[in-house]
Amino acid sequence: MSSAQTALNPTVNEPSKRGSFVRAGGMFLLCVILLTPSVWMLTSVPPLWRDSDAYYQLAEDPAITTYWGHGPLYSMAVRGPLYAGYQIERWQGTQPAVDRNFFQHPTLTDTGIFLLVVAQHLALCGAALFLILTIAQRFWIRAVLALFLACQPMFYTFAHCVGSETLSLVLVFIFAAAALRIIRSVEEPSWQRWYLFAVVLWMCLFTRHVNELLILVLPLAFLGAALFRLAPGLRSRGVQPVGARDWQRAVIALLIGFGCFGTNQVMSRKVCRFSGMPYHTRIGFTFLWRIQFLNSIPRETRNAVLTEVSGHTRSDHTRKLIALLREMLDEGSDIGATPLTRRAVGVVFPDQPPPWGELDVVLNDLAWSFLRARPEEHWRQARLDFATARRMPLSRVPEYLFMTTSFVLDRQQEMLATANLVTFRNATSARLIAIPSQHQYFQLWRNISYNNLFWIHLGVLAVLLLLRKRIHQRVGAIASYGLALTAIGLVMMAITCLIGSWGPRYTLPMFQLLLISLLICLGTIMGAFSRRADVPLQVGD
Repeated sequence: MSSAQTALNPTVNEPSKRGSFVRAGGMFLLCVILLTPSVWMLTSVPPLWRDSDAYYQLAEDPAITTYWGHGPLYSMAVRGPLYAGYQIERWQGTQPAVDRNFFQHPTLTDTGIFLLVVAQHLALCGAALFLILTIAQRFWIRAVLALFLACQPMFYTFAHCVGSETLSLVLVFIFAAAALRIIRSVEEPSWQRWYLFAVVLWMCLFTRHVNELLILVLPLAFLGAALFRLAPGLRSRGVQPVGARDWQRAVIALLIGFGCFGTNQVMSRKVCRFSGMPYHTRIGFTFLWRIQFLNSIPRETRNAVLTEVSGHTRSDHTRKLIALLREMLDEGSDIGATPLTRRAVGVVFPDQPPPWGELDVVLNDLAWSFLRARPEEHWRQARLDFATARRMPLSRVPEYLFMTTSFVLDRQQEMLATANLVTFRNATSARLIAIPSQHQYFQLWRNISYNNLFWIHLGVLAVLLLLRKRIHQRVGAIASYGLALTAIGLVMMAITCLIGSWGPRYTLPMFQLLLISLLICLGTIMGAFSRRADVPLQVGD
C-alpha cells in the first residue's frame, strides 16, 4: 500500500498502535507488581542499616572505606541522593550550611536517607524487570516471574537497607540478564552485548570483593555447554553443533573477566591515592573473626594448632603475633579484632608505630599461614558454618537486617550522625527487632531453606532437560548457565566461612544466584508450553 493510501486510511496504523498500547500496559503492570512491596516498605518500615560498615560507607571519605576493605562504588554512588536531601532540607531551613567537602564527609539527613532508599528500590525494580524481560517473552510468564520476585522479602529488605550489599544485589540481577543474553545466542553476540556484560561485571567487582568470583560464571557456562554437546542424546532439535564456538566464547568471557579485575585493582588504588592512602588487601583483618574458633577447642589442641601455623610462616612479625595470640588465649583475654590489633601494634612493632598498612601485611600473612597449615579444627568449623548457612530459612536474612540496625542504635556514641535520623529517634532495640514478627510478609519463607530450594532447582533442571526437544533454545547452554550460577554462589559462601565468620546477610549471593537460576529455568520451561512447537523463539531478543 502506498503512503498516500496509508494517509487516507488511518485505520491501517491501528493494529500497531494497539500493540504498542498493550505492551506499555504490560510493562506498567509488571512495574506495579515489582514495586508493590517497595511502596509498602517505604510507608511502613523505617530505613534499615547494615551495622557500622554501612555508616562509614556513607559518612566517611570513600578513600578511607576503600582502604578499610570495602568496594568503592557504593560509597561514591550514595553521594548524589545524600547531597540532594541535604540541599532540600537547607531550602526548608531545617539544616544549617556546613563548611566542608560534602563528597568526603556528607551530612546525613532524613531526606537524604529517604531518597537513597527510594533510589535503591527503583534500581531493584529496574534490574528485576530487565532480568524478567530477558528470560521470557510472554506477558503471563513475565507476570508469574515478577510475582515470584515480589514475594522475596530478602531482596526488598536489602533494598530498604543502607549498605553496599544493596548495590551488589541490583548489579547481580543486571549481570545475570546480560550474561543470559550472551549464553543463549545462537549467532555471534554483538559487541554491544559484550560491552554491557563487561561494564556490569566491572561494577559488580567495584562494589564487593566477593563478586570477583562472578568472573568465572560465563566461562564455566560456555564450557558446560560445549561438554553438553558431547553427551549422546542430549542435543536439542534444530540446533547445529557449535562446540568450538562455545570454547571461543569461554575464552573471550575469561579475558573480559581478567580485564575487569585488573581495571578494578587500578581504580581502587586511584581512589585510595586520592587521600594519600596505600591500597592493599585486608584478608587478614577479616580472618580475625575466623580465628575465634580457637576459643572453643582445648588448650593442648589449640597450642598444637598455633605451633603448626607458626611453622608455615617465615616472618618474625607473624611469629610474634602468633605468640601474642597464644598468650591472650591462655590468660582468657578477648581476641576480637579491636583488642588484638591494639596489643599487636606494641608487641609486633615495639620500637615505633608501624606505617599505614604494615600491620595488615602481618595479619594477611597470619591468614595465609592458617590456610597453608590447614588445621582440622579450622576446616571443621568452616564446614559446620557452611552447613548451618544452607539449613537456615530464608526469613532469617531480612530479620538479621533489623538486628544490624539495632546494633547501630546501641552504638550511637560511635556514630553520632545517626542520632537524629528517623530510624533511631525514639526507637529501642526491642522495638526494631520486633518489626519482622509484626508483618506476615517477612515470614513468607520461614520454612524454606537453601537446601530445600537446591533440590527443587535440581528437579526443575531435570524437567528442562527432558523437554529439550520442545524447547527451541540452547538447552545445554541454559542448563550449564544455571549450574554455573548455583556453583559460584556456593563457592562464595564456602570461602566466606573459610576466611571469616558467617552471618545471615552473607548468604545473599548464595540465595540470589540460586533463585536467579531457578527463575531462568522456570521461565524457559513455561515458554516451551506457551507457543506452538513450529514457531521458534528468537533467542537473540
